[in-house]
Amino acid sequence: MEDIGRFMCSEEITILGVLRVVEEIKKRRPDAKIVINSLFPMIKMRMKVAEDEKEFIDAERDHGKGPKPRGERQQNRKRNHDKGHGRKLESHEEKNDDDGKKHGKKDEKLRKRMEKNYEKAVKKDKFNPHMKETHKFKKNRKRPGSNVPMWTAIHTVNKQLHEFCQKTPHVTFFDTTEIFASHGEGGDWILQTDMISPRGHPTLEGFKKWLGVVKTQASEWKKKMNHVKEHHANDSEQQKQWFMNDKDYYEDLEGIGWYPDPDEFDDHKENVDNEGKDATNEEEEGEKKETDGDGGEE
Repeated sequence: MEDIGRFMCSEEITILGVLRVVEEIKKRRPDAKIVINSLFPMIKMRMKVAEDEKEFIDAERDHGKGPKPRGERQQNRKRNHDKGHGRKLESHEEKNDDDGKKHGKKDEKLRKRMEKNYEKAVKKDKFNPHMKETHKFKKNRKRPGSNVPMWTAIHTVNKQLHEFCQKTPHVTFFDTTEIFASHGEGGDWILQTDMISPRGHPTLEGFKKWLGVVKTQASEWKKKMNHVKEHHANDSEQQKQWFMNDKDYYEDLEGIGWYPDPDEFDDHKENVDNEGKDATNEEEEGEKKETDGDGGEE
């Protein structure tokens, strides 16, 4: 998330970074069950300075409406002018008390000035802004990256990661979008700023809700893995992965959170197998007709 939100990496580079981590985990622990959490929704760029801890204040303010700071002013390095030796770089030796007090006052003034800028920018953040999957914007050359629509990129990355998980055994995708955003009119999403800031920092309430859903989902996955392992022991890994990732199948069987009786499960599995056999028989009959037709022409 830092790659796409702070360092402005492309969607492709972000996806490759996630897949590289998955590859390394599978290499070190082949039997591991991997869960990829979706990228959190956000609509604004993050700070480019990696060590700017003030950026996270936006998640601690009321309604999670924290602004993006304008960036710290780089202070000029103090110069030493020793008589007879010209100009020198500042040494790394300990400064005396007077010098330390002087620099401390400058840092304190800078900190207060940045906090005032935060307070002004907080008022400009909108409550529950809309996020569109397709977005047109005009590039601002004076402020590069300021108007880049982040949600379109995040939506694309999440979609590709979800498709990857459906095709890869032992890898599951966990979509958290609906925790921090809700559906609006016309298929748009509405960012819930009481749960997450515009820069993708969850608030305290957002963290609580997210961790609660993770705990519940992990428990359900564990039950489902045991169930699939018991009733699909002879199936291929690809079939097992399909049962794990198919949401409709999961809801039909689990209902309100408990698996049905084994007899009901076996009946459902038998119906699915019969549908697959019927489709295979139709294909074989079609191929047979084509073969007979070719033989008649000869």
